[in-house]
Amino acid sequence: MASERTFSRPENRLVARLGVGVAAATGVFALLWAMGAVGAAGFLTGVAGVGLLGLWSTLAFRHDLQSARREAAARLRTRLAKSLKGPLRAHVVEGVADPLLLLSPDKEIRVANRAARQLFGDHIEGRAVALHLRDPAALEAIDEAIELGASARLEVAFSRPADRTHVVSIARVENHSTAQPRLLGFNEPDFYIVVTFHDITQAKLAEQMRVDFVANASHELRTPLSSLIGFIETLESMDERDPEAQARFLSIMHSEADRMVRVIDDLLSLSRIELDRHVQPRGRVDLARLIDDVLKSQTHDAETRHMTLEADLPTDLPAVRGDRDQLFQVFQNLVRNAIKYANEGSTVTVRGRRLDRVPESGEPGASVQVIDRGEGIPEEHLPRLTERFYRVDTARSRRIGGTGLGLAIVKHIVTRHRGNLTIASTLGQGTTVTVSLPLFEPAASDARQREPAGAA
Repeated sequence: MASERTFSRPENRLVARLGVGVAAATGVFALLWAMGAVGAAGFLTGVAGVGLLGLWSTLAFRHDLQSARREAAARLRTRLAKSLKGPLRAHVVEGVADPLLLLSPDKEIRVANRAARQLFGDHIEGRAVALHLRDPAALEAIDEAIELGASARLEVAFSRPADRTHVVSIARVENHSTAQPRLLGFNEPDFYIVVTFHDITQAKLAEQMRVDFVANASHELRTPLSSLIGFIETLESMDERDPEAQARFLSIMHSEADRMVRVIDDLLSLSRIELDRHVQPRGRVDLARLIDDVLKSQTHDAETRHMTLEADLPTDLPAVRGDRDQLFQVFQNLVRNAIKYANEGSTVTVRGRRLDRVPESGEPGASVQVIDRGEGIPEEHLPRLTERFYRVDTARSRRIGGTGLGLAIVKHIVTRHRGNLTIASTLGQGTTVTVSLPLFEPAASDARQREPAGAA
């Protein structure tokens, strides 16, 4: 079946005919040479000329055939309304958001919609599907659809241009056209194979994040609970009263209970922030006053570690648009982290600056940097620092009271404010966290209310 279909292609039939023609011409020149009508030079010249003519004709025809097929594929989109009954209409195929391929029974891509051309390349029509879709399971499903009419649905991973996961649906659609229009001299196939691709990369990432979050949250709460239960059982089993041991156990139990409370509080805070993540705050926040309040609130913790908190703020630091309580939480978390992880006796600097544009949004704004002098963070950890419960050093973080949610909360608040968060670090020198926020711009109605009476 495959060999008959291959031989029936127009270009293959032309090659066969040209071969017969070249052989016949060679025989004629050989006969003339034998009869003495032409010399050896004339014989060789004639044979070479016929051969070159045949080669040139073959190459020219193949080039014209490829061009004609591309044009025919475009015409086929408009003829699908006649050649295929059902939902596959030419204008619908081109407008489908998901990539869609229409294959002939010999697995040639007859039609690729706009999304498919963006995924695989502009010049895929007229080429074998195996050149672009290399997943063995998908190719086997296409074979089964051709031979048995079986439909299939499977996941396929693509590594280019980026790692993506698609659900590939494969179905056979019969061609019930009675007119049987002809394309480049041969009949339309009796059926087509429709292959569609649905991108589920974000859904899989979200599902993985949900699974990881449940597992991490359960672990974070189970660990202190196990400690509490163990100490309670120990206290209950003590035969003699030991005030010193009881005091030590009760202190640890209190610490573990506080840790559970902090985790639950951070989870609730993160949940509230996510609930309003699509609502941009519209309030006016004085950054200089806010940072001053944050530094005052962290003075005790800094003194405990013999550290200095300094503010480097210009006198004209502008007000930003936002929710004051949430922004207070952002900078409090960042300064608190700097105090915890910087070297004892070092200085934590909070630096403010006006920005011409906030990264990504392009709005004018202001930036605040929290700079510590500590051990620094390895580069491979930086992209994941804002993930929930992600820690560079789990044991150290728990020992100093971290919940693993602080930077996740910061990231969500900054995103809600349409701002930008970046983290840069150098080993042995320290870490700089930069928060960029848009400037406060009062609404026109608010500006009119503040205009003095009698103003023009």
